Amino acid sequence: MPTCYDMTGKRLELHDNNRIGKGGEGTVYVHPKDDNWAIKIYRPEKLDAQRREKIEAICRAQYHAKVEDVLFPILPIYSTRRRKTADIIGFTMQRAKGPYGSLYALMHPKERQCSFPAFTLRDNILVAQRMLRIVHRLHQHKIVIGDINARGFLIRQMAGDGQKMGHVLLIDADSLQIPANGKVYYCTVGVGDYTPPELQGRKLSRGILRAPESDRFGMAVLLFQLMHDGLHPFAGYHQGNRITYEEAIKHKLYAHAPNNGMRPTRSRIIPAHYPQEIQDAFMRAFTGEPDERPTPREWNRLLSGLKLKDCGNGHHYPPGANYCPWCGKSHNAGRPHVSTSSSTTKGGGGAGATNSTTGTGTKPGTTSSKRSYNYSIQSGNDIPWGAIIMVLVSLYLIYKGINTVVGWVMGSDTPASSPGIARTSSQSQPASPKSAVRTTSNRKCIFLAKRARTVVERSQQYDCDRQEDFSNNVFMVCQEQGYQRALNLLKQTEVDVKSCANRKEREARRQLEERKRRLASCRTTVRSARKMAELLRSMWCGPSRTYNWSGIYENCLRDTSLAERLLRDLRDTHARCVAERNQRNRTYAAPSAPTSNASRGVDTWDDYRNGSQRGYGNSYGYDDSQSRRSPPPPKPRYIARWLRRDGHRATAWSATNKRGCLLKSACNCPGKANNCGFYRPGATALFWPFGCRKAAVIAICQVRRAR
Repeated sequence: MPTCYDMTGKRLELHDNNRIGKGGEGTVYVHPKDDNWAIKIYRPEKLDAQRREKIEAICRAQYHAKVEDVLFPILPIYSTRRRKTADIIGFTMQRAKGPYGSLYALMHPKERQCSFPAFTLRDNILVAQRMLRIVHRLHQHKIVIGDINARGFLIRQMAGDGQKMGHVLLIDADSLQIPANGKVYYCTVGVGDYTPPELQGRKLSRGILRAPESDRFGMAVLLFQLMHDGLHPFAGYHQGNRITYEEAIKHKLYAHAPNNGMRPTRSRIIPAHYPQEIQDAFMRAFTGEPDERPTPREWNRLLSGLKLKDCGNGHHYPPGANYCPWCGKSHNAGRPHVSTSSSTTKGGGGAGATNSTTGTGTKPGTTSSKRSYNYSIQSGNDIPWGAIIMVLVSLYLIYKGINTVVGWVMGSDTPASSPGIARTSSQSQPASPKSAVRTTSNRKCIFLAKRARTVVERSQQYDCDRQEDFSNNVFMVCQEQGYQRALNLLKQTEVDVKSCANRKEREARRQLEERKRRLASCRTTVRSARKMAELLRSMWCGPSRTYNWSGIYENCLRDTSLAERLLRDLRDTHARCVAERNQRNRTYAAPSAPTSNASRGVDTWDDYRNGSQRGYGNSYGYDDSQSRRSPPPPKPRYIARWLRRDGHRATAWSATNKRGCLLKSACNCPGKANNCGFYRPGATALFWPFGCRKAAVIAICQVRRAR
């Protein structure tokens, strides 16, 4: 359970039950304060000074507000409370909420059936276009992905939360090649299956400056796999020998290029099914020079003009195919395609090389009068032998379990019929009728003894008065006095234990209700007494003493009369103080009566008697009118402000009685978001102090107790 701190020094507890995922670089958790954010904590061996500097530079550049659908680092996470001496151990980022799956699962047929059952080839094309838009926006900001692969993208499995099905997110944005602070932070990782030929065999960990052309190659590989049912463009055989993807990429041995000695792997969809423009684009991407590779804008134009066919069963397939590769139905007739091939075609490096198992083509010159419907047929290797074996083992275990239960009920340690267990000599001999009756009686008595043991355990659970050897007594009664007598004794004992258990449960419920009532009563009494004591202190009345309210509350739980007596005493003191104050207000000390000074404005005797004298006070020598004024407003309990992520304050300290911050200016941007409202301490919010056309600023709520 790691402990970390945010930019404001607030402690964050990360629990294992909030863990989202774990990878080679670190672990991702849900933010403990806001579930719309996530925290990535690196492993100690994966952190160095260069990576920490890169994370801080990405957070300062605010790329998350410039490029959408990319999970950039937003705020750094520190190891200690002091930022000047603390080390960066992770960062916060936007959380991908909802049902998302990996692009790897979408491209491969078996994984797609489990994770993306509703996706077709048309949905794959839409996903490819959204990926191209993300790459294009990154290249506009001079950002290169570098480590582009099938596990670096997340695809939304279904619509919801304001997002469409097939929404794309780019993850692991901390490994991108990013320009910031006048320098370039390199991408030091990569996957060989998507690395371009010019970078094959080079050590990427040393830091190599990559160009956007390297991303164009990786995107071309991903597009090929999305459009060809997960087939890699360099998968095949070179001169009859299996060749790895890295070797084929290094020598530009595109499997579907003519006259290069490559024989492609069989697939239900091949490049020849697509228009010639798309085939030429793939040829330039895999065999041409880096500057000849198609850009994301060009790929988007080609895919936008692609028109797919619909077989009527919810499938979409390329326009060059004559029938659906998944169900075998034609686009025009709506019926299974009929193939006249009588032999299996092998290999073929050209555009006509197909897989006869799926019916994507026939060998020229071979015909047969026998018609065969070309459905997708699983080979013998696809039979789920593991599932069949598991079912057989489960059936055997169920059979053994039934026999064991039957033997236990009948009082025997061995099953009723267990094949493979040799009988002893005593079991092989037929028993006499007398011994058979005694054996049956013993079995019944053993059953009653086990039942009595259950009764003893329940009586011990509810603290009922039952002997521990009650099961032995039942067994002896069954042996000596008969089964019926022991059964009656057991039933009567069960009734007694059940009534005792019900009585104990009712008593426990009554005690629980009594405790709840006492808790509520003590809470109300102590709260009223505390308010009365504060009122007396503000009136400067009563004894000046400090009460231990926690101790008073604990004593009240034991005896409520103590707290009630304290409350009565405080109320009596308050009533006495109020009466004394009223008496002081009505009583005035009359000085000597004036004689002839009325003409000079001196108070007369009637003035003293009527209580309208001027310049004097009451009998206590002070003006009591001051004490009758309204009490001063209470002092604020907290002070709050908004702090920008770079440490500079966004607003000044302001007094508040609520523990939180109020965002009420520059927080409503039409078309983007409305973030106005009340936020708790440590919560983050976006606002636009320089207008909606400028970049948004992230601020953190900081609250302190007022002095």
